[in-house]
Amino acid sequence: MYNSTGKKFVSLNFNLKNEIFSFLSLEQILVEVPVLNKLFKYAIENCVFIRILKKKFLSLISENGNIKENVILIEREFEKLNFKNQKINDICAYLLVKKKLRFGNCINLENNKYYDIDVLIKVIKFKRIKIFNFSVSDIGKTENNLAIFLDEIKKSKNIIKLSLTRNSIGRIDQTLNFFEDLLTINNNLLYFDLTANSIGFYEKNTELFCNGLAKNKSIKELNLSINHLGRNKNNLYFFSIMLKQNKTLEKLTLDNNFIGSFKTDLEYFSDGLVKNSSLKILKINFNKIGCHQNDIDFICNIFEKNNTLCELDLSNNLIIGNEENIIKLCYALKVNQNLKFINLKYNDELMNDYCFHFEKLLNENTKLNIVWNDEFFPY
Repeated sequence: MYNSTGKKFVSLNFNLKNEIFSFLSLEQILVEVPVLNKLFKYAIENCVFIRILKKKFLSLISENGNIKENVILIEREFEKLNFKNQKINDICAYLLVKKKLRFGNCINLENNKYYDIDVLIKVIKFKRIKIFNFSVSDIGKTENNLAIFLDEIKKSKNIIKLSLTRNSIGRIDQTLNFFEDLLTINNNLLYFDLTANSIGFYEKNTELFCNGLAKNKSIKELNLSINHLGRNKNNLYFFSIMLKQNKTLEKLTLDNNFIGSFKTDLEYFSDGLVKNSSLKILKINFNKIGCHQNDIDFICNIFEKNNTLCELDLSNNLIIGNEENIIKLCYALKVNQNLKFINLKYNDELMNDYCFHFEKLLNENTKLNIVWNDEFFPY
């Protein structure tokens, strides 16, 4: 449809109870401020989500103050509530906790550094939310807020996936005792992303975290990328103990952690993995594995004795690709009948010179796929 000036416009109709509001253009909506206020007020009080067609609406503020800046109204058909980069104000909280509210089970509060902890707790308590993203929020910088937040997560029976990436949670010494309680008590959380939180910055924090994870009975996937786990000598020792005791973890991501910095890192890690009975996927790429002479022996020990791993990513490490090491790897992989995929890409170009050992191995172990450097050899 076009108006008298030839400009295309959209006809919008809102039927609220017995009163119909009709607008012929976006411009008309903007000038009808009293009607717009009435429309928004009804939407908030009755949890009716009105489709917002223009970003311009997000900055509308009513004269009586009922409508605040940064309020987002979303179609009820949406599966996710996305409040990324928005301020969690009272109206947002009110919308979330209303019993009549109908929306999907995922909420994104990423980059909400100016949050109100009381409002945040109201959001967590809403029973329909199962996937919760509170990344880049600085929750780890205030010990009291972190304690309150994690205590509420600990009691939650509905949240199964939690993302707290880039929050610097481990930068305060011994703050991870809150995590120990959370991981020990909460048996509903299945997926936990703690990327870039300095978990290994303090040795005591690593111990507390691993103590809780060892007792956890629910988490299946854990992401601990970029967490300084290779910073302290005993960090991998605590992980070793955790791997021996945990019975539920199936996927563990540990890339970019400087693992292998100490001579004992691979010894501890190997000991834990050999006695682990649940882990299926392990990503330890972008570390320092292989920089010590005995590292290759500990890697082979994992291949020979672990009975659960199906996928292993060792790419972008320091594994020396001489013939002696390749022969050791191939022998260990020949014994292992569980591994389906291993990534050795970007370790040492010498691997290409002895690739015939890998090819022979793959003829014997037909279930295994190997990637090294730029080559992919599935058989």
